[in-house]
Amino acid sequence: MYRGEDVLKVRELYEKGLSKTEIARILGIDRKTVRRLLEEGPSRRYERSAQPKRASKLDPYKEYIRQRVVDDGVTNAQVILREIRSQGYEGGYTILKDFMKPLRPQRQSRFTVRYETEPGEQAQVDWGYFGRYKLWGVERHLWCFAMVLSWSRMLYIEFVCETQEAILQRCHIHAFEYFQGVPKRILYDNMKTVAIGRFEDGRVQWNTDFLNFAQYYGFQPRVHSPRRPQTKGKVERPIGYIKGNFWPGISFTDIPDLNGLARGWLDHVANVRVHGTTREVPLVRWQDTERAALQSLVVPPYDTSIVSRRKVSRDGYVVVRTNRYSVPWQFAGQWLVTRETPEGWLEVLNGDEVVAVHPLLPLSERFRPVRIPEHHALPPNRTDNHVPILPMPEVEQRPLAIYDLFAEGGERP
Repeated sequence: MYRGEDVLKVRELYEKGLSKTEIARILGIDRKTVRRLLEEGPSRRYERSAQPKRASKLDPYKEYIRQRVVDDGVTNAQVILREIRSQGYEGGYTILKDFMKPLRPQRQSRFTVRYETEPGEQAQVDWGYFGRYKLWGVERHLWCFAMVLSWSRMLYIEFVCETQEAILQRCHIHAFEYFQGVPKRILYDNMKTVAIGRFEDGRVQWNTDFLNFAQYYGFQPRVHSPRRPQTKGKVERPIGYIKGNFWPGISFTDIPDLNGLARGWLDHVANVRVHGTTREVPLVRWQDTERAALQSLVVPPYDTSIVSRRKVSRDGYVVVRTNRYSVPWQFAGQWLVTRETPEGWLEVLNGDEVVAVHPLLPLSERFRPVRIPEHHALPPNRTDNHVPILPMPEVEQRPLAIYDLFAEGGERP
């Protein structure tokens, strides 16, 4: 089979006046072939004979992949790779990624100048919302705390049901323990547990208790400029990575179970992968350089107890997270302070005096009474309903005639 340029060459020589015999000699082909090419004309194209399409190892999984990407919105190829390998796929990652590329929704990118920091200089923190889930028989909001070290991209995450100040601080402490140190600065968005707002001159109005927490651990809090969340992109991108890589297909029974799965994912996936920006493994960068640049942890840990004011019921209990905890009967009807310690204890205080201490029931326990018998033991001169036993009053003995005199309008003699 001759190519199109062969036909054009034959016609070019023929149009110059050369004979078919001369063209055949110049091109080294048979004279009959020259004649045939001239008869077929320049429009004939060379076409390779059709080859049978080779089967791909991905073929049996393509319908499943389409369903996961298009219907379920799972666009992370690493997640899909894990899923189909569990189903028996033995092919490579590149062919899967190429197949998924046209299935993904197109995103419009925006230009942002990347700002890099030195080892140990900065970390970034954010909350990611993961919806509502039924936990311990009650539907609860689920949040993910994420802190990433800006230089090494070492990541820590923790799932919680509350985002109040004490919980935020506890998550920080757990992250510092995971990183084995404290960065010099931490960048946040404008969350109220960190910054209440801004003064008229633009200065940040810090949450006083969080500022005390930051000073205790020796880091400087920073908040990004309003309407510029991209300045905190190193942590907001991991939130998307968590939702795209860790979250799809996850199954858990409660928060401790979920956080155990999250820790395994950090240690075996997130922090040992080659990072897309640095092109290095976060764990290796942290071990080799950044860990030594972090500030040392402070001992003992900051007190992150959850403090509340609660009224004691008439039967001598305070209610904390639906459960009832006893206090001495003398405080019935009074307002006392409760402290939920990070170690799992409930302290009840009257001023500076601790009047009751109980182990906190786990969140799986609801509407249970926790009673110390001594709290409701009454002194001998009191009844069970707390009414004092009073002596009988002395009554003056009078003759009945006096009452008759009063009835007739008379006066007492």
